[in-house]
Amino acid sequence: MSKPALSKAAGLPQERIIALDYLRGFFILVIIIDHLNRWPSLFVVFTGQGALWASAAEGFFIISGFLIGYIRGRKDIKKPLREVTMKLVKRAAMLYAWSVGLSLLYIVTIWNLKIDPSLRPDMFFAQYDWRDAITQVVSQNYAAGWSYFLKLYWIMLLLSPLVVYLFRKRLEWVVAAISIITWLIGIPLHTDWLQWQILFFLPAIAGFHLDTIRAWFAERTPRTRKTITWTIFGSFAFTAALSAFWTLGWPLVEGAHAIMSREIYVQYRTWIDPLFGRDPVAALRIITSFLWVTALLLLFHKLVPFIKKWLHWLLLSFGTRSLTAYTMHGLLLVGVQTLLPISTNIYYNSAIGLGMVLLVWLLLQQKFIQRVFPR
Repeated sequence: MSKPALSKAAGLPQERIIALDYLRGFFILVIIIDHLNRWPSLFVVFTGQGALWASAAEGFFIISGFLIGYIRGRKDIKKPLREVTMKLVKRAAMLYAWSVGLSLLYIVTIWNLKIDPSLRPDMFFAQYDWRDAITQVVSQNYAAGWSYFLKLYWIMLLLSPLVVYLFRKRLEWVVAAISIITWLIGIPLHTDWLQWQILFFLPAIAGFHLDTIRAWFAERTPRTRKTITWTIFGSFAFTAALSAFWTLGWPLVEGAHAIMSREIYVQYRTWIDPLFGRDPVAALRIITSFLWVTALLLLFHKLVPFIKKWLHWLLLSFGTRSLTAYTMHGLLLVGVQTLLPISTNIYYNSAIGLGMVLLVWLLLQQKFIQRVFPR
């Protein structure tokens, strides 16, 4: 089947890709607000404070891997492997440099500015121990939380040429097997990128087969397509509601109208939380992340007309310049977390979140920013 015919059969491929950009932009917006760590806030409805069974960080990583499979794997399949490899390696080197530079900058500023400890990225080396700090950052054993994604991303890009090669040999099953085994190895080794790579390379397989997946879905009967779609939506809604209760449900277990005692709630949390843990990355967290991203992508696809009318200006900028927005927000956080005091006022915190998002968006429109920062 030719590509035009396939696209027509699958229905609105342009919107599907635009929906992906919108979703990636939404994840960046959520990450920016979560990194502010200003709660309570009205934005908790969209972000879950980064505490749910899956978060925007996993979603962003999944989409990044998906696009590597689709663009470098499928769309560039006729290009020489050397050419594709050089693009990926050069981009990995650039992001490594940014990761190191930003982490060192954050360390210097945090050590010399009065930022509340609850707002600082974690550090496992002593203050003013420059030798240890530089060693840990250059080796990427440490990356400041505000630039953590850059560390994971450059490592994935460096490994991607091998994955692209295996795709060309139609050895996707080898990619899946290696990814799962590597994740299992990373857990006892306590190595973050060995665990997170499964959220990158398994989606890369789906990205490589995107046209096939869309064709298969288009060939189902309308009833079957509706059943699949609503099953995914229902599973997302059910698990998201459970996640919200078991992570942010304190108001429901405290006070005169509590639906269960606080002691029982805490007791259940002691065994539920590790099942969806991020350190190590638990199997149920991985499965939940895949489910939620799939559901959100389908939802954003259906909402494309609405988003185009009302939020296109914001989400498309964040989605198509995601690394620029991510890199820049960390630099802005240094000033925001230093100058603006902590508050429990929900409207104050919401205003900070909104202001931060709009400031990042405004800077994204500047030509200088577009030229200097990674995209």
